[in-house]
Amino acid sequence: MRPILIAAAIVAVSLAACGKAEEKTKPGVKVSPGGTVTITGKDGAVVQSGPDVKADLPEFAPLYPGSVPSGQVTSVASAEGNGGMFVYTAAATPEQVLGFYRERAKASGLGETAEMNMGAARMLSATDEASKRSLQVIVTGEGAGSNVSLTWTRPKG
Repeated sequence: MRPILIAAAIVAVSLAACGKAEEKTKPGVKVSPGGTVTITGKDGAVVQSGPDVKADLPEFAPLYPGSVPSGQVTSVASAEGNGGMFVYTAAATPEQVLGFYRERAKASGLGETAEMNMGAARMLSATDEASKRSLQVIVTGEGAGSNVSLTWTRPKG
């Protein structure tokens, strides 16, 4: 769970630091009746997490085929771009999941920037500096399947 929180914080800080926008909404924290938390920053950046948040996955970061959501979606939107994090399970080995994302990243023009084996967890990171798109996948084995944390960023537009 700790890598997931760290990844969400990295996405939020990265996007919020990308640029300043004119203040459009009042900064603060709002919790919907359904449990979705919305945090609005002074610069207009918005972080949402909860059961009502749409994943809005980019083409370079789709869900692994046949996957099942296992956590809430976190999304971040700022003047410069947006991103998010989605947690799910897949009926595939960590190697199969990482292979899937390695192929998607390459086909989408993202270059692999890091791959790490951290014992129980494996991570793949890919970016394209020119288009300001990035992808990070953290996978742990769970029985015959995998737990996956998918994090992405992309520019506005």
